[in-house]
Amino acid sequence: EISEEEALAFLKEPSAKTVLAAFLSKAEALPALDMDSFKAVMKEVQQETGIKGQELWKPVRVALTGMISGPELPAVIGIFGKEKVCSFVKQVLNKYV
Repeated sequence: EISEEEALAFLKEPSAKTVLAAFLSKAEALPALDMDSFKAVMKEVQQETGIKGQELWKPVRVALTGMISGPELPAVIGIFGKEKVCSFVKQVLNKYV
């Protein structure tokens, strides 16, 4: 459950849905998602969408942690793994975006 008002505000940005949908599509296509493949996916999302900086990273961070700041995202990915990451992003897309 995402309750932090500022975090929810990031998900309301028009770019959030674009970023999260592109991220989910690419992550689901991979056999596994680890720290290195996560970085590659984010770079692909940036190149495809033209979205960068906070607009690129914050929606993914909020979807995975419910916060606008916290641990390094590649480390979070390494702990959660592909299934949990994709599940969190789907839930956020369905509920908040």
